[in-house]
Amino acid sequence: MISFENVEKSDVKYEILYPYIRIAHNFFFYRHYYVLNEDNIPKDKPLVVICNHQNGLSDALGILFSFHKDGRRPVFIARADIFKKDFIAKLLRFLRIMPAYRAVDIGREKVGQNTKIFSKAGKIVADNGVISLFPEAGHEDCHHLGTFKGGFARVAFAAAEELNFEKPVYILPCSNHYSDYFGFHHKLIITVGQPFSFEDLYDIYKEYPEKARKILVQRSREHVKPLMLVIEDKVLYEEYDILRTLYAPILVKKQKQKVSYYPNILKAEQQVVTSLDQLKINQEEQYQEMMKEANLYAKYLNKLQIFDWVLAENLTFGNFLLRLLYAVLLIPVMLFGFVVNFVPYNASTLVTRKIKDPMLHN
Repeated sequence: MISFENVEKSDVKYEILYPYIRIAHNFFFYRHYYVLNEDNIPKDKPLVVICNHQNGLSDALGILFSFHKDGRRPVFIARADIFKKDFIAKLLRFLRIMPAYRAVDIGREKVGQNTKIFSKAGKIVADNGVISLFPEAGHEDCHHLGTFKGGFARVAFAAAEELNFEKPVYILPCSNHYSDYFGFHHKLIITVGQPFSFEDLYDIYKEYPEKARKILVQRSREHVKPLMLVIEDKVLYEEYDILRTLYAPILVKKQKQKVSYYPNILKAEQQVVTSLDQLKINQEEQYQEMMKEANLYAKYLNKLQIFDWVLAENLTFGNFLLRLLYAVLLIPVMLFGFVVNFVPYNASTLVTRKIKDPMLHN
């Protein structure tokens, strides 16, 4: 069995690989990578980072590189079923990822191994290290925040115990938001929330540990939710999704802000969703009519196999001719790019086609 005893220790190979992956991630894989409120990351404090989970390993990389200025390298905890193959397990260990055992994945008999993992994680945090977890314990393939599990709370209180409950341990809520989940050259926002301690729960924990953990879990979810785009209505999710796409740029322009700055779009999308939720409560008839129109619009887009931005763009005949000219002139460049990139790009599909979950393909 692989040892995670020194998983947090500096590794030369890791440090050599880190800047390469960071540059590839921040400047090539994503067109724009934003870290909002980076100053909220507390320096040299025992820290447990929690974040919504939407896109497999991409979520972890987003959090990892948000700590670049801080200088610390977070250790992650992921579900144990991805550690089944030795090669993958060694790779994940190298990337500073430890397993969390869930009965649904590997059977109830192995869940007891979490005691060692959470204890080790607590020691890392107590030593002013950083442990990062995704409390939903599984990724959502939509803009929704799932139920939080208690693993991160176990780590947080284990760290507090290591410190004899004499110092505060901090929870750092974060969120990620993608302009598109699949493919590359899209946009990613990591929003860092306000860190908070939970010293008020120490005495409760000493007598009723499960109660204290439940309180911390609920409190932490309430800190993460405002940071992200949350569409609660899964039945009408597609309608909400198309409406926030339609109206967010319009709202940004009305507020006289830059549409090209993606965080402005995220803020506007949150406002659109909130407005729709309020409309449902206050004017249900108008709300139902709007959802009906949105559903019809989405169906026509799917039928015509086009994206909304195609219709939204105000393209004149002159602009069309200019773009056509550019396209013709750049055909040699396109062909060169196609030939050069065909093999490496498609080589990745040899791996991803064996992975059933599309949220892990990136």
